[in-house]
Amino acid sequence: MRRIARKVGVSTGTVLSRMKKMEREGVIKGYSAVVDHEKLGYELTRGNRDNRIER
Repeated sequence: MRRIARKVGVSTGTVLSRMKKMEREGVIKGYSAVVDHEKLGYELTRGNRDNRIER
């Protein structure tokens, strides 16, 4: 939140309240995590038709 607030020149509280409003109004439908599989000990292998995560 702080990084967004700094970039747009508003307080962290303002960012949070605007995000909550957008969640209530359905503009923001959810959040997702970007996982670093290597840090979890997994190796991503690619095939012709599918991707597999192997440990």
